[in-house]
Formats: sequence, structure tokens, C-alpha cells
Amino acid sequence: MIKHELFPTLVLQDHFSADDNGELLNTIINRKSGDHYKLKQIIPELPPQLYGVHKDPEFEWVRARAVSTAKKWVQYSGLEDLDLKVTDMWTTTYDGKTNLTQHNHPNAFLSAVYYLSDNNNQLVLIDPAGVAKWQIMPKVIDQSKFKGPYHVIQPNKGDMIIFPSWMYHSVQTNAYYKKRTTGGRGVEEETVIPAVTIAMNLSIVGGYGDKDLHTFNENI
Repeated sequence: MIKHELFPTLVLQDHFSADDNGELLNTIINRKSGDHYKLKQIIPELPPQLYGVHKDPEFEWVRARAVSTAKKWVQYSGLEDLDLKVTDMWTTTYDGKTNLTQHNHPNAFLSAVYYLSDNNNQLVLIDPAGVAKWQIMPKVIDQSKFKGPYHVIQPNKGDMIIFPSWMYHSVQTNAYYKKRTTGGRGVEEETVIPAVTIAMNLSIVGGYGDKDLHTFNENI
């Protein structure tokens, strides 16, 4: 008997040691709008996000790590060597009560998330064919074999997760966010320790594809 597990989608979860002593994490938490970025919170229920930080020199080492992991994704996928560039980058700060609903990132090749903190929200990756495949849903008796319409990743500090930009995904509310209790004059105060991520899109620079198969395309 031959098992054909069709149409897999590669998602890479790479890991890097934290080497900035938490400086970038503290910078993001305390940062307001500035020269290279803009603080946005369009809807009160959504977490605050800093946009345009791909132009900020402080984030250069994060960009380098994203490109490094993206190159591995290309290699493992059996594709030609591609010149990749981070074309957009933003930070998100979760306070334990906020999340991000299902969405994807059009006009990009790959998307990535880098995790700066310990108490991270779960990332949910959604099978685009899930609605069609699971209209009839029997009871699952073996989770190790079952491949459902979504996949959940619990990221760790220092993780870089890369996936195709067309893939819909969401971010769960973190019910277990940490609090730091400090005593002062006999009064205990509780402060939420936020979970902070840096997300980005990567695009292909220059031409790619096969001229003989008429798939060649000039890009940015």
C-alpha cells in the first residue's frame, strides 16, 4: 500500500539566540510614532502596531535573520536560488486580551514573524482548502495522524516562523500572559508583561521563473 499525503505546505520554525539583551524589546514597548515608523491602533480591540520599521537601522539584525530563514525555506522547497528582500515590517504588542483575526498578506512571496518575548500568543495557520475538505467531520480518535483544517504553533522567544504569504493565519488571545508583581510601601502592583512580535513580508528581487515554460517574471 502506498500513502500519498498530497499538497503539503512548508512552514519553517527557526530559532536564534537572543543577543541584544532585550534592548529592542524595551524599545518597541516604549516607542511612540517617529521618523521611520507610525504607531497605529485602528480598532480599539486590536493590539497596537508600529509600521514601517523595516527602514529603521535598529531592526537590521532581525531583517538579516528573516532573509537567512527565508533562504532555507526556498532551498527546502526545491526552488531556484532567489534574491529576497524584506519589503515591509511592523511590530505588534499583545497585552493578553488582544488577538488578530484570520488574514493573509497579498503582494508578497513569504511572510515571517520573529518573537522577542517569552509569553507568546499561539499562531494558527489555516489550510486554504479546509472548508471544502472538512464539510463532513467524523470524530477524531488519533490526533497524531489527523491533519485538520488548521495547525497551531506555540512560539518560543527567539523563534522565526516563515510561511507563504498567501496562507491565512490568526493569532490567539494569550490567556496566560505573565504579570510582574512589585511591592511599594506595602502595596502590591500588577503590571502586564506584553508579548511582542516583529512581522514582515519578503518579496523576490529581480527576475525569476523558467523562460522555456513561460513562467519567467520580472519583479522589483
